[in-house]
Amino acid sequence: MKLDLGGIGKGYAIDRMAEVLDEWDMRQALIHGGHSSVLALDAPPGLDGWPLTLGERALAARRRAFSASGIRTQGEHIVDPRTGRPASGRVAAWVSLNVEGGGSPSAVAEAYSTAFMILPAAEMDAICARHRGMEAWVLEVVTRE
Repeated sequence: MKLDLGGIGKGYAIDRMAEVLDEWDMRQALIHGGHSSVLALDAPPGLDGWPLTLGERALAARRRAFSASGIRTQGEHIVDPRTGRPASGRVAAWVSLNVEGGGSPSAVAEAYSTAFMILPAAEMDAICARHRGMEAWVLEVVTRE
């Protein structure tokens, strides 16, 4: 087994870019780190938020970090450390965090979107309840009998 911090590293890089933009007084920005990572800062004039689509869900994003993890494009690359087996039962997980709390919201969203590929729903709910403004969505595997 190997530990790949690629997603968390990408989230961390996005958070650092947001800090640089803030230092330059650039607060209206959408930082896109690939299909699975987005940090929406203040929206352009005239918009309530940056228009985004998560799966089939459309939204207007402002001051939020988003991350997606899944098996659709990269196959069974997420391994449950408790079993050593590939994650099963979910196709994708999305996490959104409020950026108002500071820290590294994109890196945190990356970590949780991957964790939510394997955690039971009750644990996901408990984590979301502890993080003010965190939202999560999962796409379950549908089996036909």
